[in-house]
Amino acid sequence: VDRSWAVVGEGHPVMKRFVPYVVFCACSLLSVPSAASLIAGFATHDGVVISADSRLGRVTPSGTHQIVSDEQTKLLILQSRILVGLAGKSDLGGKSVWRTVQEIGEKMPSNKNLTDFMETIAGELTKIHKREIKNPTDDDIVIMLIAGYQDGVGQLAEVKVPDNTVEVLKTTENPGLAWIGDVAIPARLILGVDTRVSEDKRWDDDERKALKQKEFLFADNIPLADAVEVVRLAIQTSIDWSKYFKGTLDEPAEYHSTIGGAIDIAVVTPTHASWIQRKESYTTPPGE
Repeated sequence: VDRSWAVVGEGHPVMKRFVPYVVFCACSLLSVPSAASLIAGFATHDGVVISADSRLGRVTPSGTHQIVSDEQTKLLILQSRILVGLAGKSDLGGKSVWRTVQEIGEKMPSNKNLTDFMETIAGELTKIHKREIKNPTDDDIVIMLIAGYQDGVGQLAEVKVPDNTVEVLKTTENPGLAWIGDVAIPARLILGVDTRVSEDKRWDDDERKALKQKEFLFADNIPLADAVEVVRLAIQTSIDWSKYFKGTLDEPAEYHSTIGGAIDIAVVTPTHASWIQRKESYTTPPGE
């Protein structure tokens, strides 16, 4: 399965390799869980939306894939004004990574600007990460989509740990879609080509430009309500289609679905953040 991430919308897509995995241990069960999440965000002129699936899986020592849970928390609202979507390593700081992020976020002053907020989240998580993981690999990454407002402008940013980096991907002044995790299906649908093809070094610049022309363009000034449907559809389509696939001809894989469970969706506007749809379980963080 192609687990990469991309940014689409106005301008050129940005594509990188990203293989999110997490570490899980329960009693005598030894395995390496694979949190092949799909987190999708869309910045519009009216606000920003983030959606997330709920599946947590694991790769056993024999290499088989198993579903651990379809109740994983991957989307938070912090301080009633900031959205955080999580992918990658599922535990950090001796607890679920979402709980660690929530505790860090809720301890910060409510008047801290968005840039400082995101940098603090990245910095504090990186400190914990470096303390707990001495020789990290790509499997230990934590990656987030964070959305909020600063100086009247909505931002959709990528935060990576332990890289301790914050990068604004889209804004309400430069609208568009961004995603992290297992994006194989929506990438083919929206970009018009598998991201592994566009990244293949055998393509020259002219061929890459030709591939770029196949990307679908979103309508101008898409309303926030429509953006909500776009990110919901991106995840639901991935869930529905991935049930029937087992890799590709050049990269066959065991039959399994890496994305699943309920879809959580939240939006942030200049005045507040709120849930559009949200699963309910005993692990659900307090509501906003």
